[in-house]
Amino acid sequence: MRWLFLILLSSTAAAGDSLTQLRTTLQKYPGAAPFRVEAALQVRGDAQQSKEDPRSGSVTFEADDGPAGFGIHVTRPVVEQTERESAEKKADPDRLTPTRTAMVAMTIFDVMDTLNAAQMLLGDLDGATLLNESPAQYRDKPATVLHVKVKPTLAGTRSRLVKAPQIELTIWIDSDGLPLAAERKSNYSAGVLMVNVQNNRKETWQLAVRGDRIYALTSDEENRASGLGKTFVTFRSVTYQVR
Repeated sequence: MRWLFLILLSSTAAAGDSLTQLRTTLQKYPGAAPFRVEAALQVRGDAQQSKEDPRSGSVTFEADDGPAGFGIHVTRPVVEQTERESAEKKADPDRLTPTRTAMVAMTIFDVMDTLNAAQMLLGDLDGATLLNESPAQYRDKPATVLHVKVKPTLAGTRSRLVKAPQIELTIWIDSDGLPLAAERKSNYSAGVLMVNVQNNRKETWQLAVRGDRIYALTSDEENRASGLGKTFVTFRSVTYQVR
């Protein structure tokens, strides 16, 4: 029994060390140096890109981060396109507005997380619990995959109407301890009387290193919201290129 206890204790310590080592690695990439990217965002409301889907659209933009602050910039032609779409929508309510639709999906906090993924992951790992780890492959490269339960911080979860979200994070790590990719799955639910509303979100990032920064080459998100017998699905995909 003593040897079994020692094996279990050693396994638990090793598991805890994996998160500690990852946190230590992430802290080496504060993302303080100036950084600028060009980005292309696409959003759609179905699995297939459809020109008739009012939730579909695309837009390009630039983002920069550094000591002076954080900013998102769209070019004058993009601004003029959104103005045309607005005028056309007033004349014809059925007119689609793909550029404006995409810009609505361009949330600043998501872009900030993408450009400084190390800080995003450190936030998720604060108070997190390692569920398991195992050897794996990522894009034909040997890796270690960590499955982590994230501590939820969503306000309002103390209410009996709102259940605490279930959030799990999967991180692929290379032989040097650097994250190659990450996937976050979140489940939110609430109920009022006989009405239950649920939202399942899956976010994935392909990661890279540039100087003192870990950032995402790609960022994808799938949202599935259901309630009153209906399900709504939206997809968002962003690719980033360092300038």
